[in-house]
Order: sequence, then structure tokens, then C-alpha cells
Amino acid sequence: MKKKILHIASLDKFIPGFIDLLHQHFCSELHTVLTFGDKKKYPYHQTPNTMHFTTFRSARVLFRLLLELHRHDKIILHGLFMNHLVILLCFMPWLHKKCYWVMWGWDLYYHQLAVKNTHYRFMEVFRKFLISRLGGFVTYVDGDYENAQQWYGAKGKYCECIMYRSNVYSGGELFSSDEKENIVSDKKKVNLLVGNSADPANNHLHVFEKLAEFDLSNLVEKIYCPLSYGDPEYASQIKLKGEMMFGDKFHPLIEFMPLEQYNQILDEIDIAIFAHNRQQGMGNTINLLGRGKTVFMRDGTSSYALLNKLGITVFPLEDLSITIQHATISLENNRNVSDYFSESNLIKQLEIIFT
Repeated sequence: MKKKILHIASLDKFIPGFIDLLHQHFCSELHTVLTFGDKKKYPYHQTPNTMHFTTFRSARVLFRLLLELHRHDKIILHGLFMNHLVILLCFMPWLHKKCYWVMWGWDLYYHQLAVKNTHYRFMEVFRKFLISRLGGFVTYVDGDYENAQQWYGAKGKYCECIMYRSNVYSGGELFSSDEKENIVSDKKKVNLLVGNSADPANNHLHVFEKLAEFDLSNLVEKIYCPLSYGDPEYASQIKLKGEMMFGDKFHPLIEFMPLEQYNQILDEIDIAIFAHNRQQGMGNTINLLGRGKTVFMRDGTSSYALLNKLGITVFPLEDLSITIQHATISLENNRNVSDYFSESNLIKQLEIIFT
């Protein structure tokens, strides 16, 4: 007998694509999706099995949520961002074993990065109780699962899955084998990408300071900096600082743009620099590596360890240089990214979780 799956998600840029994927590859009647948040910002096609609420702080919504939690065989929690949901689930321990947490990043690293105030300590009591009892942990970064075990006493099953289409490589085969000798770039100047969002965890200023040590006038054409997603005030600060330091070379991406347009910018990039202290921005990283771009990132992160395990070459941030990697590395990265971060692999992984 096939299981009925309930998905609960705060609306974000990943969720509409995931709902489309469910409709395309799985039986819609077996999957119910409850979304919360701003549907105007992240619209998706609604069906009889999708329900949207701006909040669940009403008796009607709470009743519907309780009903759906109990009538489904598995509950997929797309991130642990809604504190009211965390608290609510703590008072229903009979549901915990059928709850699977899709780990996004911040919802795990809240343990490290949140301000350690009264609210933090209050929520950590509930989070630790719930996380220690969850039935499954969905991520492809095994280091994040190990952190959940260490920080929260997680005992549930590790479910390997890339989960969202944002983690699927969107490009094609980089080069055929008989073209290897023609790959070496003859560009005099390169284009850089710094960070993936307007989140302070990107540590933009640290990267800017390292870049200022190079003779950028002779080495760099453009410095792209995605700032459309995250903290608007922080985005303004980074935009101002980048323009002050790098002048016309600095190109902040302030407005949210369609994926096709953003991928065109990724095609222009030669070197990407990510200074996150944790797993973050993997969709960008995957699609840059698949395109054969040179990527620098912190070597102590779970994402760095994962990419190395998959045979994908990235370079440690402390060795930053304005030098494009050898073509053979680009080709190998393209093959390994295409094999693992594919939609066919995503469907196989989801089928295992849904059974």
C-alpha cells in the first residue's frame, strides 16, 4: 500500500519548483502540500491537494493542520523555520517517528549562529526535544546530519537526497573529449562572483579585503555580487562598500531575476568565491562547478567535505588567486556534477523517501 505524504513548508524560492516536480513525477493524490507565507512573492499552481495559509495562528488553520498531521503516513518538514510548528509538534510525540526534516542550512546552524538570548534558549529546549525524536533527516550533506547528531542528539534515519531542483545541475556537457586541447581560456581579464545572497554569513567584506590585495585593474573585468535574496539593509551596505572599493567593476545583483537570466550570468563567471562558515549556497556552487568554473570556499565546511567526497575539485579560500583552474579539472567536475546532481537521481532519491 502506497503511503500518503504530507509536506509542510514556509514558502521560499525552492518550493514552487518542488511542487511542480511532485505533480510531474509522482501521484498527486498521495501528496498533500501545506504552504505558509507570501504566495504573491513565490506563486505556484494550486491543485485540490495544495493548501496555502498566510499563517496558522487561527483556529480554522490550526484545526486543518492537526487533521492533516494525523491522516498522513509521513510528514515532510521542509525546513524547521516555523517556531509555532516546532512547539506544536513537541506536544504530539506520537507523530515524531513519521516526521522527516529536510535540512536547509540555517535551520540547523541556528544552533551556532542565532543570538544567544532568552528566546534562543527557550526555542532550543523545544528544538532539541523534537529533533532528537524525528524519524528521518533529509540532506545530501552528511556532515550536516552528523552535526544534528552532535548538537541535538538526532537518532533518526539519514536519507540522502538533493531534494530541490535548485540543486539540479541546469547546464549540459561542458566539452567533448576531443576538444580538451581547445579549452584553455585566452581571456585577458576574468569575471568574478562573490557570495550567493544578502546574508551576512557570506562574509562579503572578508572577500573584498582579500580581493583588494590583487592588481584587479589588470586581472578582473567584472565582480558580480548577488544581493537580491536576504537582508535588504545588509544588501545596501555591501552594495555601497563594493562600489567604493571596486568602482565600475562591481555589479551588485539587487533585483530577483528569472532563473534563465541568472544562469546566463553564471555562464559569464570564471571564478566564484564563497566565504560561508557553514553549508550554504549549494545551488549556485553546483551550477558553477558543473559549468567548469573555478570555485574557492572555506575548507572546514560540510559542503567542502561533501564535494571532495564526490570527486569534485574546489579550492580553499585561504589559497585564493585570480587564476582559472586547468581544463582537465573543469571537465572532471562537469562529469561528476552531471552524474550526481541530476533530476533523474533526485527522482530516485525521493522515491526511496516516499516509500
